[in-house]
Amino acid sequence: MHEDVTFWKWISPTTLGIVTETAVYHWVCYAPASAPSTPTSDAPVKVFDRHASLAGNQIINYRVTPDEKWLVLVGISSNTSNPAGFKVKGAMQLYSKERGVSQPIEGHAASFAELRLEGATEDTKLFAFAVRTASGAKVSRLCHLNRAPALISSSSQLHIVEIDHSASAPVYAKKAVDVFFPPEATNDFPVAMQVSRRYGIIYLVTKYGFIHLYDLETGACLYMNRISGETMFVTCEHEATSGIIGINRKGQVLSVTVDEEVMIPYILSTLNNVELAIRLASRGNLPGADDLYQRQFSQMFQSGDYAGAAKVAANSPRGILRTAQTIEMFKGTPVQPGQLSPILQYFGILLERGKLNKSESLELARPVLVQGRKQLLEKWLKEDKVSSTVRSTDSLNADSLVSLDRMQRRTRRHCKGSRHDSRSFRLPSSERPQQSRRLLRRDWSIRQDRRLRQTCQLHSRLRFAPPTRYSDQP
Repeated sequence: MHEDVTFWKWISPTTLGIVTETAVYHWVCYAPASAPSTPTSDAPVKVFDRHASLAGNQIINYRVTPDEKWLVLVGISSNTSNPAGFKVKGAMQLYSKERGVSQPIEGHAASFAELRLEGATEDTKLFAFAVRTASGAKVSRLCHLNRAPALISSSSQLHIVEIDHSASAPVYAKKAVDVFFPPEATNDFPVAMQVSRRYGIIYLVTKYGFIHLYDLETGACLYMNRISGETMFVTCEHEATSGIIGINRKGQVLSVTVDEEVMIPYILSTLNNVELAIRLASRGNLPGADDLYQRQFSQMFQSGDYAGAAKVAANSPRGILRTAQTIEMFKGTPVQPGQLSPILQYFGILLERGKLNKSESLELARPVLVQGRKQLLEKWLKEDKVSSTVRSTDSLNADSLVSLDRMQRRTRRHCKGSRHDSRSFRLPSSERPQQSRRLLRRDWSIRQDRRLRQTCQLHSRLRFAPPTRYSDQP
């Protein structure tokens, strides 16, 4: 590489993205900790040439997907060729690494995202971008760019093509939403976009310090406010809070995320959107919609829609409906001729969604082992679909214990490898007298648990009955 670098950023913990006047390079500087033998590069490797539409642009961002199959380069420039247009023109180059095809797009901010649609077994890959024109701004989503090499015309309208769409996955319907700019921000435009994977929320930040929140699935505008009186020039995702961190011109570091306790009540009361509240509560495990889920579950179960009730229970936030009582309700429901039993429908939906908890794993393991289908349980174990801490194995027959031995061994390894987090937290002086006894009891309980685990491991080797919790006090 014999060119000056105009922009660079870390696109992963091990790889630098480098942009010059003519091309984009990747430089693998470090081997990942999970694969230390991965070879690194002695010099940057060219990935693609810059599109002519980005000539003379100031590069402000470069984004890639986790698998580095899709890449987007974002630049801005003064709009001198069209006096009637917006004075700051945004240009993007969307590049498919597998196909070697570029698509020029008019836009100011962009981000890649993944979303698990209802009924899908895998995530749908999405591309979101925002653009401001003389007539307004559009927030758009490009999903399923699978039919390249057709190019998208450079305009302020929404353009959607498929990106790596799986035939078994549902189709994501295109979305286009207007972005509101107040009268005092006539020259404002989007400069950054981050997407919270947990909440499925788009955080759109403008140059003048405004933030807009949009639901990724429906495109609904959730919230808008000003977070900074100074120009925002850089943001990044903050995984710890599922929000964003940004820096303004004064050097202030700003952290923005949603308030989990008030998010769903706000959508219900202010936006008056029950369906959106239910979807967001399920996706982000947010409180505030528990009554809605319980009411919906009861209505479907009483009407005989057991499949629908099973979906509601499986998607309930924080697993509030995934209880032993729900299992007993499905077990007590009579099986209709020619149909799958409701309890098996329930477990099937749970397995599609993810991993079963301890009680669900045990309830599913019993009939499977009684039917002699041990290989099915082993398959779920390999896929990590059932919990490895299944207990109460004495209720199973002798042949079933052989299949559960693997789960017990994994449980013992987990207990042996667990460690208590010894970090201490200093309380304010006004709270220490009230909290000291509680903290001491908590520490004593931790010591009890450690001694109990050690004793359980010893007794498991000697094949004695496990002891109960110690009752002595410090």
